[in-house]
Amino acid sequence: MGYRYVRLTNAGAYAARMQLSWSAIVNGQTVTGKYEQSGYHDILTPNSRTIDMQEQAHIPEGATVRLNCFVVAGRDKSVLFTYSCEPGSTISFQCDGTTLFNSLKQI
Repeated sequence: MGYRYVRLTNAGAYAARMQLSWSAIVNGQTVTGKYEQSGYHDILTPNSRTIDMQEQAHIPEGATVRLNCFVVAGRDKSVLFTYSCEPGSTISFQCDGTTLFNSLKQI
């Protein structure tokens, strides 16, 4: 199953930030990239942020994507998944815990 959108929900006792980094083979060449929303993009409890991986991040089909959850003044977490665009579908993750003892999981 593919996903067009990625969502990070913060259920932790901290501010979090989301960044996507990716790697793919396009026309025989390895291409990489990063995407982070511009402006103020802290995710405070209990809010979430969603990124359109096709329109906003311009991630190529089949790319390996790393969702980086940056925990302000704490331990950062990340998770890997493969991007395959399917209109209207969302892969969702949740970070929770405290700055020093936190987790990131798919929901």
